[in-house]
Amino acid sequence: KFNIVSKPNEWSKSVSRGRKQIDEADLTGVKAAQLAYWTAFADAVRARGGVLRPQKPHPQHWTNLSIGRSGFMLGALVNSQKSRIGAELVLHDADATAHFHLLEQDREAIEAEFGAPLNWRALARRQSSKIDIWREDTDFRQEGRWEEQHAWLIYKLERFHSVFAERVRKLDAADWTPEEEGGA
Repeated sequence: KFNIVSKPNEWSKSVSRGRKQIDEADLTGVKAAQLAYWTAFADAVRARGGVLRPQKPHPQHWTNLSIGRSGFMLGALVNSQKSRIGAELVLHDADATAHFHLLEQDREAIEAEFGAPLNWRALARRQSSKIDIWREDTDFRQEGRWEEQHAWLIYKLERFHSVFAERVRKLDAADWTPEEEGGA
């Protein structure tokens, strides 16, 4: 039998809320804009419904969404330096290289189904690879353009989900041998 000796009370809850408010108050202009952008994005995703499930917004240049298998995720990105937004599939586990090359073998069919060329980036020095698409000349800090930007991101992320979800579920790293890629 266990007796509860201590549990959270109103004081600890108020300290936690106060810390969060202080943290948000300390954000730089760009970080505050990122948090606001991803909060509005998450609201837009939930309002639309469908397969996308946003994570809790954070003050960073990306937000992640599930694609249904660990080691893979969808990402939405903002880049304030290059004034662009993007959508991506991220492969990020020990088998990322093998999975990337297996997907790349079907690149032509994938891009035809997606409806646009994609950037395929095997990040050799990391246990991750990315397949992405970008919308140039798009400043996420223009709040009046958020609805249009969020619609573009949601559409592209839904396309990523549609094109890749089943392929990702079926991937088996054992199906790839490095010799097929010239020793890569």
